[in-house]
Amino acid sequence: MVGGLKEMNIPSSDSYLEYEAVYVNSTRTQGFLVWYNSDGKEMARFKATSGSGSPKYFTLPEGDYVGSNFNTSSNTLFMRDGIGFTVRLGPSKVWDTNKKAYRIGLLIHPARYSGTQGCIGLIDNSKQILNFRYLISSYLQINRSINVAATVKK
Repeated sequence: MVGGLKEMNIPSSDSYLEYEAVYVNSTRTQGFLVWYNSDGKEMARFKATSGSGSPKYFTLPEGDYVGSNFNTSSNTLFMRDGIGFTVRLGPSKVWDTNKKAYRIGLLIHPARYSGTQGCIGLIDNSKQILNFRYLISSYLQINRSINVAATVKK
């Protein structure tokens, strides 16, 4: 189900997230942040973006990350439709072959309408962003982290 939540149960400890996206311009990607259970079965799918139209903000580099440290946020950089939160993506420093520089401070959060500064930003409707917030905050209360993969089709 696109953008839909297939199960509202808290996912098992071996579940993982994957940002599956395509380029929409040279610095921005768009697609879905997909939650898979330990068997690789899709549990939920959320519309997401990374980067912006600005040449100084690039999309999240492809690779494997670890999501941790859920926090609510009132910072407008991390809000959409009044919903704000962040999930830290590690490692803390990542080499970006597109930007040819190290990237730091990468997150998952609701995206502003102009995109993100390279984080994974949720662009789904308010109900789906709230569903993701509930799932990730509940999951990270039980588990210390979640694996996150980023794949971008050229």
